[in-house]
Amino acid sequence: MTAEPAMKGVFFDDPDLVPEDRRRSRACLSVADTVAIEGPLVETVLRGGVYARLAYTGPYADMRWAYSWLMGLAAFVGISA
Repeated sequence: MTAEPAMKGVFFDDPDLVPEDRRRSRACLSVADTVAIEGPLVETVLRGGVYARLAYTGPYADMRWAYSWLMGLAAFVGISA
């Protein structure tokens, strides 16, 4: 864990395929294993593996274009979702 906790946004659904009201996401914060997670918070564990990461700055409404670009790049280099 880093000295300064990092926020992470995790998005589970392709905005081009899933209607807005059905998209799933999590706003996450890294914490030590000893921290008790209590409601209304829920624990989300990001397991090891290959992940694509993108730093996005801009309006939420335009994020779908960044997602499309990232997924296109991932496909180009041979990473599948």
